[in-house]
Amino acid sequence: MSSESEFPSLKPHQRLTGKQREEYTEKVVKRYKKGSNIRKICEETGRSYGFIHQILSEAKVLRSRSGRKSKKTQQ
Repeated sequence: MSSESEFPSLKPHQRLTGKQREEYTEKVVKRYKKGSNIRKICEETGRSYGFIHQILSEAKVLRSRSGRKSKKTQQ
């Protein structure tokens, strides 16, 4: 699947609003739920890590981070 056909080409710093943002969010969420990580989606879309993270956060689909719990949370 080509990322060129999946995601529209956007100018740097171009804002996404309304219907265009909703459609973009659906595509990003779909890719994320299929197992892509945020950095991979950034490469495919040309958007920043912060932008993709914000889209996924707004959609409430972020996976939890794995790893050890800190000593503070274990007490």
